[in-house]
Amino acid sequence: MASIVIALFLAAMLVLVAVRAESRFAPAPMIPMQWGFSGAVNWWAPRRIGLALIPAIAVLALFGLLMADRHLEPKPGQAGMVLPTFVAIGVTMLAIQQLHLWLAGRTLRR
Repeated sequence: MASIVIALFLAAMLVLVAVRAESRFAPAPMIPMQWGFSGAVNWWAPRRIGLALIPAIAVLALFGLLMADRHLEPKPGQAGMVLPTFVAIGVTMLAIQQLHLWLAGRTLRR
């Protein structure tokens, strides 16, 4: 039950961050999605699709992990690590989204 509540909370946070970014990037019709090693943008996406992509992938991953947790048994001694690992993955996804938004903002300001 706790993992469902955490998954819903993390999903809501990801969506909230994307909604706030929508107003921040409103003037831009396209946002950068991937950068090369040189710092040049490899590809762009329409703003709303680009902002929805990370939360959509993250929510699918979170609920996929939730389903895996229901069907797979942890190894002996690791049962107490399932929930902290789940939270760490969700927080990492939020950090990835923040990194993407920071890089997009930096690129669009140039």
